[in-house]
Amino acid sequence: ACSSLSFKANYLGTSPVVPCRNKREDKVCQKFRALFFGLLLCIVFASTGTTQDGGTWQIGAPMPVRRQELATGALNGKVYVLGGYDENASSTSTVQVYDPITDSWSFAHPLPFAVNHNAAAVAGGRLYSFGVAGGKTFVYDPNNNSWTARASSHYAHSFTAAVGVIADKIYVAGGTGTPSQRELEVYDPAANTWTIK
Repeated sequence: ACSSLSFKANYLGTSPVVPCRNKREDKVCQKFRALFFGLLLCIVFASTGTTQDGGTWQIGAPMPVRRQELATGALNGKVYVLGGYDENASSTSTVQVYDPITDSWSFAHPLPFAVNHNAAAVAGGRLYSFGVAGGKTFVYDPNNNSWTARASSHYAHSFTAAVGVIADKIYVAGGTGTPSQRELEVYDPAANTWTIK
């Protein structure tokens, strides 16, 4: 064990240091720190394994088409998974819909073209897809199972832009395809307009 197990706080923003005398003691200290922080992480993750209302996580039906770098949105109690790379690293236009009540997947009408690193949001009870192809925006109509083009954003906002909805307006910040990757735009679905903030 280390000659001194007293931790000295380093107030410059780095982690605490445990002083050791030689290489052998240093290895023991490193293992002790790894074990200590590993246990700490386990405690943190174990304590967050339940939902806020006391529920628990469970595994649902697997998504039929494996994908990554995709967008999601929840509409009418269902989760829509839009675009992304498939297991062959090809962009897709696939839209899959998960129903948590029946624990089942179905397919919705595909996006107008294949996308990856796209974004989605639900505002005013409608699902929007954007963040690719020069800022093209589409809205999904679940009654007709169709996509309709809407006004394009000023920037593409691709590659994982930050998205939020406030008062039924969609706020999109950053992503590539913007001058500094920090630009903020707001989409107003009622007016079908994008505004740079």
